[in-house]
Amino acid sequence: MSNIHLFDMDGVLTDSMRPWVDKMLQILDANGIPHPDGLVRTITPLGDRGTAAYFIRHGVQSTIEALVSEMDAVAMGNYRHHIPLKAGAADYVRKLKAAGSRLYVLTASAHRMCDPCLKRNGIYDLFDAVWSTEDFGRTKDDPAIYRMVAEKIGCQPHEITFYDDNLCALKTAQEAGLVAVGVYDSFSESDTPEIMRLTAGYIRSFEDELKGE
Repeated sequence: MSNIHLFDMDGVLTDSMRPWVDKMLQILDANGIPHPDGLVRTITPLGDRGTAAYFIRHGVQSTIEALVSEMDAVAMGNYRHHIPLKAGAADYVRKLKAAGSRLYVLTASAHRMCDPCLKRNGIYDLFDAVWSTEDFGRTKDDPAIYRMVAEKIGCQPHEITFYDDNLCALKTAQEAGLVAVGVYDSFSESDTPEIMRLTAGYIRSFEDELKGE
């Protein structure tokens, strides 16, 4: 495993998939649109604007800007004041940092959500950079974003170990050449067998990883 580690945030570092999903699904509910099969898996890599565009394509009568504002109204308080880290995540990241690893975040959440959340939880400064997909104008289901991240870091894609809970993001990152490591989250539990088959490693909990070392 390399000494360059790239983490997703929601569902990996933070226990935030419930509020993240709620802020999305309330838009469909408010518009009386049923939830398509596999919806959470599909929208998780897209970020706010990508999800808004997806909803508009599926019948929501609005604009991207208006939908993003609705998402913010539902979720902002949670990210700024309530969402915790996953158990063991802070110690896991600190251990990597102490060993000389270079640490980064790539999240589909916007900076107005992810930055305050990571700062409040005391780990923001452990990362060499915290990136939102909005910084690249790409989504995490686009292999190009991972190559762009590698270029920013100044390394080859295969030198990056990438942690995510989403099957689509893990597949895409692996396609781009990264070393993919799955992380358990209850919202992706149905995909666990496929994630374990696909990835170079799988973390059921950071606490267990720390105990096993």
